[in-house]
Amino acid sequence: MHELGHGATFHLLYGRTEPVFVFTMDGEYGGYMPIPEINPLGRPPQSREDWRGIMAWTFGGWAAVHLAIRQGRLPDAPEACPGNIGYLGPHPMDEALIRQHAAESGVQDPDVLVAEARTLALDLLRPHMPKLWPLAELTASRGFADPPEIAQACMAQTDDPN
Repeated sequence: MHELGHGATFHLLYGRTEPVFVFTMDGEYGGYMPIPEINPLGRPPQSREDWRGIMAWTFGGWAAVHLAIRQGRLPDAPEACPGNIGYLGPHPMDEALIRQHAAESGVQDPDVLVAEARTLALDLLRPHMPKLWPLAELTASRGFADPPEIAQACMAQTDDPN
């Protein structure tokens, strides 16, 4: 679910889709989404909106898992799992990257920008969860989701309040 959240958020923000991959290692899931060679903006981020989008993409993994837990599709990560590894990504990679982006943005209120990006990721993914969840299950079983599948899952919106 985590990597698919990154992929779906990337698609919803930038209209481009990259494959996502998951795998098991030492009893935990790992995964990645190939980061495109060029910045999704085609230029360095220049505005608060640019930074918010990039940070929301980075929050996409967390947001997908958060929504899946809230909807009862995933259990809470066990206490013995520091940083919710396997749900939130390798600790503290995504969170550290988000904080790095906040610092690089030069905004006077980086904590507010982080909160805005988190909210944007949740708002982008929420209506697509009914289609993303089955794709997440398929991705977990076979190890990947390809771009057309991710784009298709992002097309159907629902009125699901969770």
